[in-house]
Amino acid sequence: MSGGCGGGGGGGDTQVVEPPPPPPPIPIPEPQGNWQDDGNYDTGWYSNTPYEISTAQELAGLAKLVNNGTTFEGETIRLTEDIDLGDHYWRPIGVNDRDGWVFKGMFDGQGHTVSNTIINTQNSDAYGGLFGINFGTVKNIKVKDVLISVKNTENNWCVVGGLVGYNLTGTVVNCTATGSVSATSNAWAAVAGGLVGLNRGGTIIDCKDVDVIIYAEFTSLINIYCLAGGFAGAIEGAVTTNCSTISTNITASVNTAENEPSDTPTALAVGSFAGRFNPRGTVYNNTAYGSPKIGIDDRKPSGAPSDDI
Repeated sequence: MSGGCGGGGGGGDTQVVEPPPPPPPIPIPEPQGNWQDDGNYDTGWYSNTPYEISTAQELAGLAKLVNNGTTFEGETIRLTEDIDLGDHYWRPIGVNDRDGWVFKGMFDGQGHTVSNTIINTQNSDAYGGLFGINFGTVKNIKVKDVLISVKNTENNWCVVGGLVGYNLTGTVVNCTATGSVSATSNAWAAVAGGLVGLNRGGTIIDCKDVDVIIYAEFTSLINIYCLAGGFAGAIEGAVTTNCSTISTNITASVNTAENEPSDTPTALAVGSFAGRFNPRGTVYNNTAYGSPKIGIDDRKPSGAPSDDI
């Protein structure tokens, strides 16, 4: 699909599958602890300007600072080396918009790669990605081999993307992602996208060749959105131009308990480019390939994903 993208599913033929196929197994290493545990992060670079990050420990320090309330509004952080995050589990940069733990600065990857962002959480943070909540600018970065699974079963939504979970009025330019993302929720929304989970009021430009396995699952049928897209799970009142995704494994699924009501209105949508479009934004000159899948079953099938990625 090329050119402007309309609502409803973002192109590609949609297949209805009963019961839904589980996401493919994801072999992952066993990280030890979290990057934001004591001794794993370094905030020493914050004492000097210009702000430059060259190690995994320093990138973890950025997450630690943002998740303690430092937004970096008006500041620029530059990545000067490729980084591998595979030694520990990652907590996103920006995890709570209500408390102001969000990123508002400019992060310039300068063409470098961040590999092996590994997130596997249940009933903690609602957002998954290298960045959780972005109000600022993220540009010129590649994220490679992400392995992200966010599961919320305690009345919370989850929004997951390979690079940014929730791009809330932020800007993303010249970035790409590869790997696998999964969002599972039982309340309000499960949203998963290859590069960005939800682009709400933000701008994404010139982000090419996103290649991510995407899986969104909802485990209830009450007031839900279950959205999956090869590039973004949902685009609402936002600008997305000159972008492309080659993600071909995209699934949105509703799997409920045996006694769950099955007649409640449900928004279940997938798309090669985005699961859902809001017409108030601009989506222009984007390209997507893939055959997204929808699965609906009135009880959880035995092949559904486990709690672990």
